[in-house]
Amino acid sequence: MSSSSDPEKDLAVVVWWGALGISLFFRPAAELGIRAILFFICTVLVGALDGSLNLLIGHAILKAARCSDYEASILSSMEAGALGGISVIGPIILLAAFLVAMAGNANFHRFIPGHVALLLEIAIIVAVSTAACPVGVVVVRHMQFSQGPPLGPLHAARAGALGASILTVPLLSIAAFFMRESNAHSVRNSASVPSTHPVRLFRVGGACALLTSF
Repeated sequence: MSSSSDPEKDLAVVVWWGALGISLFFRPAAELGIRAILFFICTVLVGALDGSLNLLIGHAILKAARCSDYEASILSSMEAGALGGISVIGPIILLAAFLVAMAGNANFHRFIPGHVALLLEIAIIVAVSTAACPVGVVVVRHMQFSQGPPLGPLHAARAGALGASILTVPLLSIAAFFMRESNAHSVRNSASVPSTHPVRLFRVGGACALLTSF
């Protein structure tokens, strides 16, 4: 009884084994690529959410205060903030993450005092949000969304700066405080662990021998 091989089945087996071999060989690169893609998606979502909330809060406050030229639809401001966050805040987060990864454990507070660094962080956060909101307004006007006419670029910048000062600056300041406290706590714990250096062990052993000799 003669048996004939199925070409399609043989090809499927070869492709399966080839894919398995490639996945095992390039597994670290594949994991790194998946993490990079997930991090990129997270930065886009965080940028969209941050820009949308900043412009929403700033626009709502200025509109409730009956400031002039803030009668536009708040929904259009949310769209503009989200698009501006994707265009500006997301790339800034990626750039900051890249710089932090390149810097490693460098302590910048040796060169910049703590209060000056805090003021710089606040200024950068507000400036990024101020730049993101007008960009979002331009994109909304270009794409002609149906949520009503958005704010002007200048008014959107003011509303975004106000919203960032109320929402983003406190949140990031609290997060930075807890991160610094966590790092300081880990440093204190590592410093409290007794060292196993040979010289120190020799000194401790000699002291114990002297104490037991009496």
